[in-house]
Amino acid sequence: SSEEADLYRIIFSGFAKVQWDAPQTRRGRTYDDQKFFNSLKEQASGGKVLSSKQMDALKKLIQKKIKMVINLN
Repeated sequence: SSEEADLYRIIFSGFAKVQWDAPQTRRGRTYDDQKFFNSLKEQASGGKVLSSKQMDALKKLIQKKIKMVINLN
């Protein structure tokens, strides 16, 4: 819907200047917040709706980076 598209646009534009942490490897898995964020952004930009689990993960990223987003904007 256009409401979801507007929400995605607001969220993703707020992260335009964020400095991402280097990927971290734990227990053999690599966690890369920037790569994950960009994959969500691509999906949303392509007109797809993010799942509830993806939105939950995005909320966690927002909570982790909110101070940086506020200071940059």
